[in-house]
Amino acid sequence: LDGCKVTDSTAPFIFFHWWYIDIFVYFSHHFITIPPLGWINQAHMHGVVVLGTLITEWHGGADLCKEFLKNEDSVTKTVQKLVNIAVKYNFEGWLINIENKIETESIMYLDLFLRMLTNKMRQTIGERSRVIWYDSVTIDGELKWQNELNEKNQRWFDITDGIFLNYVWNVKQLSTSAVRAKHRHRNIFVGVDCFGRGCRGGGGWNCHEAFMYPRQNNLSVALFAPGWIAEAMACQKIIVNSLRFWDRLITFVRPHPLTTLPIDTDFSIGYKHRDACKYYNLAEAKMQPFYLASGAFPESSGINIVLQGPTLHRLFVTNLCLNGDYIVEIDCDETLQLILWRKDNDKEEVKHIKDEGVRNIWNFHAEDEIIVGIGLLTSKRTQLKRSGNVN
Repeated sequence: LDGCKVTDSTAPFIFFHWWYIDIFVYFSHHFITIPPLGWINQAHMHGVVVLGTLITEWHGGADLCKEFLKNEDSVTKTVQKLVNIAVKYNFEGWLINIENKIETESIMYLDLFLRMLTNKMRQTIGERSRVIWYDSVTIDGELKWQNELNEKNQRWFDITDGIFLNYVWNVKQLSTSAVRAKHRHRNIFVGVDCFGRGCRGGGGWNCHEAFMYPRQNNLSVALFAPGWIAEAMACQKIIVNSLRFWDRLITFVRPHPLTTLPIDTDFSIGYKHRDACKYYNLAEAKMQPFYLASGAFPESSGINIVLQGPTLHRLFVTNLCLNGDYIVEIDCDETLQLILWRKDNDKEEVKHIKDEGVRNIWNFHAEDEIIVGIGLLTSKRTQLKRSGNVN
């Protein structure tokens, strides 16, 4: 909670492309993994659903499964505990990752477990709840990754909110999966491993090559281990490498829009200075811009952002219905122009430049206007010390 000191040889994994994901899974190899508070708060700030992980592996995992899939009572108790944990720590669901054989007598209880957990989470959390099954164990209890939706795993898909396919898929398997899923095709999350283990394109900087194929079949993507950026690259270049990695995905990722006001942010990703040292604290991170919304990508310094110039920057993709009086304030040494994108009667996007009364402060009135973007026009390279305060 107090953060950590940042040096040239040690640096935290930092994620700030929140608007381009819908679900964030906090994963570890422990039986039950509860997402830390900082990650939960950051995800929710950007409208992202958060899942914890239940995983069983190898012989120890098989023993665990025998215990919680022993009978209806053990299943009920386990489900209630998982629901209680999600409610207490304020996250929306679970990735279920069973990577060991399930005994024949336990299969009916695995079915009951998945049905009950999915239903109880939905009843308790609401429509944002998610229980996602990882493509590992077949309906016969065999540990055998299918890399597609087929007759050996559809039973699990049908009783949960979605399936995370293993990474060693081919194009034909994705096509047949989409057909089999029918209207639930978006609930198939095609695995793309950043470490490239058996994955098309080899992972790493080439993850965008794998993204192409799920998109061609109108399927979703499960990007596994984006921490590769921190683990495989130089620590001190985490921000630059994160921008580079996600820039390559621009063709394939679709942002979900910001839908509520106010916006109040300095764009910090969690860095701060204290006692002449640089620290990182996820709790200090603020709302991030839509880094891929325009060709002029903002640069993050970790504490705020820098905009190139002269350039038009679309900082936020929005879906806001504005009705009333609004004020926008920007803390910046340079004079900026505020740009609002709105939908006209033909549903086409139209840019409007708002005149300022006081430097970098704009007051304006709107009557049932649909605003689909908020941005700034810069005349030179500009550092935003605090941006937003839109209300």
